[in-house]
Amino acid sequence: MNSIILVCWTCGKKLPVKFEGKIDLGIDFAIITNNAGWVGAIDMVHSRTLAFCSEGCRNAAKKKDGTYRKYPRKLKEVQA
Repeated sequence: MNSIILVCWTCGKKLPVKFEGKIDLGIDFAIITNNAGWVGAIDMVHSRTLAFCSEGCRNAAKKKDGTYRKYPRKLKEVQA
């Protein structure tokens, strides 16, 4: 049993997750994220896999053209 801590790319919320097997590819990470009840997204433009705590955070990370931002926006408040 392996464990990781998922961190929302937009708001910084954290969630510890335990899973079987190992992560070889980004799709494995996205599947683990989705199984945990979060939203996993593969960003083909920047070659990465992102974790979001909700659809709202996922939509906030997108630009007008539908691609994900290169860097997350600055947070007004730091969430623990």
